[in-house]
Amino acid sequence: MSKKNLEISPIDAQVNDVVPPQSRPVPIVFCALIYILCTLVSVAPLLYLAGKTFLLSLPTNAFLLWWGNWLPSNLHLASTYRASMITTNMIEFLVLMALAFVVYGLGALFILRQQERGSYKQVMRVIVLGTIVIGMIYMLTPAMLSRDIFVYAGYGRIIAAHHANPYFVTPSAFPHDPITPYDDWQYATSAYGPLWLFICTGWSLLIGTSPVEYVLVYRLFNLAVHLVNILLVAAILKKFGRPPRTVALGSLLYAWNPLVLMETCLGGHNDTFLLTLILLGIFLSIRAEQRLFALPSDYLPPIIAFTLAALVKFTAAPIIAFYIVLLAYRTLHPVLITSSSTQYMRALKRNQFLMKTITSIVASGLVALIFYAPFWIRHSIHDIIRSFSTPPSSYFSEHSILRAIYNWVQDHGMPAHSSWTY
Repeated sequence: MSKKNLEISPIDAQVNDVVPPQSRPVPIVFCALIYILCTLVSVAPLLYLAGKTFLLSLPTNAFLLWWGNWLPSNLHLASTYRASMITTNMIEFLVLMALAFVVYGLGALFILRQQERGSYKQVMRVIVLGTIVIGMIYMLTPAMLSRDIFVYAGYGRIIAAHHANPYFVTPSAFPHDPITPYDDWQYATSAYGPLWLFICTGWSLLIGTSPVEYVLVYRLFNLAVHLVNILLVAAILKKFGRPPRTVALGSLLYAWNPLVLMETCLGGHNDTFLLTLILLGIFLSIRAEQRLFALPSDYLPPIIAFTLAALVKFTAAPIIAFYIVLLAYRTLHPVLITSSSTQYMRALKRNQFLMKTITSIVASGLVALIFYAPFWIRHSIHDIIRSFSTPPSSYFSEHSILRAIYNWVQDHGMPAHSSWTY
């Protein structure tokens, strides 16, 4: 080997060590384009399935509907015109969704075939950009598969416009409100937590009474939150020490899930924001565990995040209990053992266990009380308890064990007072 080669080789080796190989973004770009095309074509069948007249004024409709105008609107698959039209467009929509899932799977497969330690910055950019484009298409789609947006708007209007309490007053008490006719839950008190009601109130103060603006704002808000969730998924995987390929794969599996994107940017459901707080709590939990839950600044932020999630929807409440169990276990059984199991160390662990557990429970309770307090002032304990049992979700949950029990009681009556099943 020449002197010149001896001088250059170490430098080349260092460059190869420092600069990771670039992953190939072309297959992901191709998948993104096909995915976007499927979404564009699906706008037309969605309009026939669940189009809303007040959304037909959107100036983007002509462009979005052009892509699927070639699809037949009626294949005469049923005896009546309406049933046949709905069946036809449902089949077309499901086929397009199935194709989107195929593209979604191919995108994940392409990432799996890349190098584990390569640079995935370009791939991540394609994932985020594709998510934004698909989300904007859904946001401007003149159809609604769910009218939950108007449920949120109705509760926000109760507070912002009518200065009433949605835990004790239903939207039907204000029949002349322009949003009430669109609200499917106008005869029910709020089933959502106070944090979500504060958000609904803020949007109602900004928007006013325009149904179109409510649809667009809640969809846009959910798209923004969905993008934040992608970053949180990536951050969690990085915090776990996963390689770049796993981070990109996990990000894509969440970001491009066809059902998640549709329910987020078309349905505008508050579950997206709920998931943001859960993912934030998971990220903070990982950080706290890596720091051995040593300080309150380590183990309190996760339970606050999980509590805020439960203050959006009560379905997140079990995560709080799970975290407290994890905190207690890690306190009693630390990963790093710095001393032998002496009587002193056991007593110290027990004291830490009690202090951390009680502090976490108190912090969670205080956060919940702070948010609920404005809604509970001047109401009796009996009324407050009743406010948790009056919403339909408390006794009428579709396709659940609760619903089965409810139907059984309706048919057979309550068990005897002396029975444990009562």
